[in-house]
Amino acid sequence: MVGSLLSPLWTGSPQAAAFAARLNPALTYLYLAEDGHAPVFLALGYIEPSQPSTLVWYSAAQEVLRTQGGRLVGLTEQSASSARLRFDQGIPVWPTATAGPTTYTRSWDFPNRYRFGLPDQVQLHPRGWQQVPPALLRHVRSQLQSSAYAQWQWFEETSTLMPPAWFAVAALAGQQQVVYSYQCLSAERCFHLAPWPLALTPLP
Repeated sequence: MVGSLLSPLWTGSPQAAAFAARLNPALTYLYLAEDGHAPVFLALGYIEPSQPSTLVWYSAAQEVLRTQGGRLVGLTEQSASSARLRFDQGIPVWPTATAGPTTYTRSWDFPNRYRFGLPDQVQLHPRGWQQVPPALLRHVRSQLQSSAYAQWQWFEETSTLMPPAWFAVAALAGQQQVVYSYQCLSAERCFHLAPWPLALTPLP
């Protein structure tokens, strides 16, 4: 449960826009929500040098989440589980919506389970927004209060270890960036993620 595992900077209303007036405009935020729970916002703490950059996000209780190229690549919690993701041949760039499927390999570490280097074969497929699961579009419309999803480029990521992930990509500051995603760390733990403000926040 996000409310207990990732202590929020702010919680309350189920609609993310209700938080906007309470966020510090000097900081960069990441919206995170697990189905059935109130959203939380994590603040960008620092950037680790990599290609692309690894963004390190903090909750109020110092749990740490890492993203790279819009992908969730690490989660460290003070009292519970952690997960790390490695890309065997480097993290793939975002293709155009007209490109065909992209295949690559990644590896998962789950230190709390003493499981390391679990191979995961991945395929990235371009999709039309009409193919996005209705529950995800409802989340974008109702929780994130956006109707811009039809203009985004959508991708479905399928793998041998994880449930399907979904990514919405748009051009920000001259580069392709993930503006919304739905990603999982297990069959039971899946998250809606979005740099905030939605589709307006260029990231390094």
